[in-house]
Amino acid sequence: MSVNKTMTDQAQLNALAAVFQVAELVDGIARHGRFDDANTRKLLEAVFEESGAGADVLYGTPGAVDIGYKQLEQLLFNKSSVPSHIIQYSLGLMIVQRKLTKAPDLMSALDDQLALARRQYEHMGIEHSSVVSSLSDAYSVSASQLKYRIQVAGDPAWLSQPLMAERVRALLFAGIRAVTRWRQLGGSRLDLVIRRGKLKRQLAQRNTRA
Repeated sequence: MSVNKTMTDQAQLNALAAVFQVAELVDGIARHGRFDDANTRKLLEAVFEESGAGADVLYGTPGAVDIGYKQLEQLLFNKSSVPSHIIQYSLGLMIVQRKLTKAPDLMSALDDQLALARRQYEHMGIEHSSVVSSLSDAYSVSASQLKYRIQVAGDPAWLSQPLMAERVRALLFAGIRAVTRWRQLGGSRLDLVIRRGKLKRQLAQRNTRA
């Protein structure tokens, strides 16, 4: 296997792990009001990377998507250990991303909102509440307008809080971007259905290098 092929496979796997990490972090907020700042930061920053950047750049920092890798490994090797809602969120992000690509009006609204978020990010940094709010709005003007929507289950005491709801939407938007990167690198939902052996081999190679 060539070095370039190995790097592409690893980048693709990183992006898929990012999708599952989003699902886990969203669940943490929805059920427990737990916002994992350290593991959220890289996911949100990746939203603003140029489209040509590989997922090795976006998510390649050691430990950046370890939570996602844990969920992915459990899905592939011991599916019963992964909560059903984590799988539903992850697959839901894939469905939403696909539907958005077929809705040019929503993509236009998304691009406008993302441009605003990018300007705020460049001036204030990823941790500023205005940036998180703008990423939340990017989700609202795009994914939230589809007939198919991701239903987040959790404690209403947390989900009814505006700040928590914004964090959930911002993370879901980051998940959509991760799906986009994954597909740009050759990923497909079929990988999780009929090509699981390929993913298992890629995970084994990653663990060998770690």
